[in-house]
Amino acid sequence: SIDALKGGTGTENAASLRAVLENDPNASSAYRDVVLLNAACALVAGGHEADVKAGLERARSSLDSGAALSALDKLVRITNQ
Repeated sequence: SIDALKGGTGTENAASLRAVLENDPNASSAYRDVVLLNAACALVAGGHEADVKAGLERARSSLDSGAALSALDKLVRITNQ
């Protein structure tokens, strides 16, 4: 439902995103779906994948393998220096 996608405070939204990236079983499946679709479309728009289906597969792999979380942690370390 649309209520499952409503954001909260910045702190709450960051926690929701981190839960998805950490593959937390309590993370919202609706939130995960939106993260995957957003990433898939960005991969297509950036020319890294030919279509949304391929983008979804790549995005799902990145989440499931922990690569997306690793990339976020690296970005946080760099920006906090």
